[in-house]
Amino acid sequence: MPRTDAPGAGAALAGLPAITRHRHGGGTALYLSTRLTDGAYARLLGLEPVPVERVRRGEWLFTIDHGDEEREGTGGLRLSPGGYAVQKVQPAV
Repeated sequence: MPRTDAPGAGAALAGLPAITRHRHGGGTALYLSTRLTDGAYARLLGLEPVPVERVRRGEWLFTIDHGDEEREGTGGLRLSPGGYAVQKVQPAV
């Protein structure tokens, strides 16, 4: 868990948990009083980080390489680490 006495955390948070978990019935609730990296969120939730993210907004497709190596995007595009592409695509039917 992240330290609550880290610089900038403020005396009001000293000694308090940065992450709490509560199980109820078949579910679990998490409360985070801190910001985490994408990788830390993925580990906390038990997910594998996604190296290439694709999001469609209307007729636009956004592709982002979150990894640390070159990867192939949509349509054969090569994305460098941290690279991105915005493509106009056919409207969804």
